[in-house]
Amino acid sequence: MRKITFTNEVNGLSVTLASDNPKMLLETFDGCSCGAEAITYRPLNYNGQRFVSSTLTARTIPFTASFGGIRNDRYSREEAIRRFEDVQRVFVPGQIGTLTWTDGINTRFIKCRAESVPMPTEVLPFLLRADFSLVADNPLWFDIEEHSAVGGGGAGNVNLTINNTCGLAVPFIMEVEGNDSGLAVIAEFASDNKWLSHDRGLSYNYDPTKYPGSFTVDTGAATVTYEDGTLCNQLLTASSTFFPLEPGENKLRIVGHKAKFIWHDAYLSVY
Repeated sequence: MRKITFTNEVNGLSVTLASDNPKMLLETFDGCSCGAEAITYRPLNYNGQRFVSSTLTARTIPFTASFGGIRNDRYSREEAIRRFEDVQRVFVPGQIGTLTWTDGINTRFIKCRAESVPMPTEVLPFLLRADFSLVADNPLWFDIEEHSAVGGGGAGNVNLTINNTCGLAVPFIMEVEGNDSGLAVIAEFASDNKWLSHDRGLSYNYDPTKYPGSFTVDTGAATVTYEDGTLCNQLLTASSTFFPLEPGENKLRIVGHKAKFIWHDAYLSVY
């Protein structure tokens, strides 16, 4: 059994399609197709090219669903149309939402938006079918299960190692507790106790009288928000950089504050 649920984050509406629901039937679904763009160069007097780096491109998620309805214990064309109109209110073009996929054992989610309003076709007088297409600007699927680690809060520098075992670089959310210190630094460092690089850290000019509580850093959305949801990215310094948790061990140094790190395993596809 496969089931997908799309929740529109703008209007709060949601719809669920399943491979075992004849009224809201998920017929086909492609959660695998994903491309990449590579940066290469060709040195003089060298055959072919040399690879520099690559990035994943935005993902398109197509699926086909059929819609039926029953009225007075009989299949009804009017009910099928009404059901499809309800679905159209969820898949509004350009409005971002969360698509959650499950096979009954695993559950993963991805942020995406509808490309267009699909035109339904009439399969039977009481059954409609439509092809949908969603765009995921961040092409990674994330496991619903959350991982977390806590570090900092002590005197001086506190080192923390986070092991990312999923094999892909993943963004993380960091909840930083407020205290009397005026500076918070979270940066990567190498095993020889030296800074890994100056462009792999987040620094904050923290005013404990103005911001007495905690604040949250979302490295995926590149935002810093106060605990009431107010944007407070003015806390960032000019040297701050949002960086992901790389595959394997990530050695972090935390100065001045206690921080909780939250992340999800990432995947390239679902089936």
